[in-house]
This record gives sequence, structure tokens and C-alpha cells, in this order.
Amino acid sequence: MPTETTSQSRLRVAGRIKSRLVETLRDDLAEMAGSGVFAPSWMTPREIARRLDQTGYWLTHLEPLAAFLSAEQCVTMIAASLNDLTANDARAWWRNESRYRPQQTDWAVRARETADRLRAARPDETRTALYRSPEEESVIFANEEFEGTPEVRRQVALLRDALRAAAIHELGFATSTDGGAWVMLVYPKSENLLQAVLFSLWQKTSC
Repeated sequence: MPTETTSQSRLRVAGRIKSRLVETLRDDLAEMAGSGVFAPSWMTPREIARRLDQTGYWLTHLEPLAAFLSAEQCVTMIAASLNDLTANDARAWWRNESRYRPQQTDWAVRARETADRLRAARPDETRTALYRSPEEESVIFANEEFEGTPEVRRQVALLRDALRAAAIHELGFATSTDGGAWVMLVYPKSENLLQAVLFSLWQKTSC
């Protein structure tokens, strides 16, 4: 087995340190999203890096070498952390191409309020989806009793599976106060993608 050179050893150690920093940064950014560290606006990784510099994030990091990172290295790691974060969960940060926005929303409360509002405004609508924009959450709504209806619960489970397969993130779910409707808040990449998933699923479950 060939002996590792000094240069190779340094690269290996540097790679491990970078991986740890990216993982820690990802967790810290998720926590910071709702803490008020960042304004709820769309930002590039470079703008996020400037804000982290202002808070002294790198200087006070538990990893001693973090304080010696170059500006470009910080920007690269922020992008990598947020790409990983937004690919797996959209409740803390949203991504729109090369910009990111922290979320400071209680999605459970928002879902309940939306369910009550749509229950009152659309009492005769069986099911619908309301796509707003790439920078806002979308709504899937149904005038169906969720808690006491096994078939509805099964269909919601199928909906979650279909959304997950299409990489559409669920933000929050709630029933209306009277229990007669349910709402799921989601963050799709496009209106066409959301419509395609729902059309396919609802066509199957209505047969």
C-alpha cells in the first residue's frame, strides 16, 4: 500500500475540516433563520457572508482555523451549506436560483389560519391548489374531514409521498378549527410541477 505523502495528508485533513465546517454552518444557518440575525429578504451567499462577518461568526467559531478562511472560501461554504439545507428542508431557508431567504414563519400557525380562511371563503370547493409565486408558499386545500376519515388520511399520506418524490417540500399542515377542511403549505419549484403532481395523484385516487 503506497505511503501517504505530506501533501496528501494535508489535503485530507483540510478536507475533513471543511466538511465539519460546512455541516456546522448548515445547522447554524438553520437556527439563525428564525432568530432575527438575517432580515427576511433574498440574499446572495456573499451578502450572507458579510452579515456573518458583522456578527463575528468566524472569529468566535469553535474550529480555530475558521478565523483564517478567505472571503471566497466563506462564500463557497455558505453556498454549499444552504444548497444542502434547502434541498432537504424548506422550512428554514428558501432558494430561488442563486439567492436565499431565511424564513421566520410558524408554519403550523400559518397552516391553521389558512385552513380557517379558505374554509370560510370556499365552502363548496372540494379540492384546490393555489400557487402564488416562486417567492411565496403555495397552498393545497380540501374541504374534507381529516381526523375522522381514514380514506382522507390515506390520501394525504399518498400526497406527501408524491410531493417528496417530486422534491416539493411540505412546510406545514393543519385542519380548520371546525375539522371540516385541511391545508398543506408547500414550496414547489414551479406551478407546472405542482399541478402535474396533483393532477396525477388526484386522478388516481378519484378512480
